[in-house]
Amino acid sequence: MNTTEQLKQDLKTGKPIYGREVTLKMLKQGTLKKVYLAKNSPDKQTVTSHANQARTEVILLEEDNVKLGILCKKPFPVSILSFPQ
Repeated sequence: MNTTEQLKQDLKTGKPIYGREVTLKMLKQGTLKKVYLAKNSPDKQTVTSHANQARTEVILLEEDNVKLGILCKKPFPVSILSFPQ
């Protein structure tokens, strides 16, 4: 299963959290199970380092933030998308 199919499956089964601030806050609390990053996300290093500390899976997507927003059926670009445990 590629990353796009995995994202679509997670969107169907889970409740996504959008945004950098909330994702970083929840990573520090250790309450996330998965984080998706668009290929042009400006916060790749910060999110990845916090996720490694929290032992949370980070998936780097091949889509940019505009295409990720379309996949999530949002009228705005999405750079960071996460799923709680």
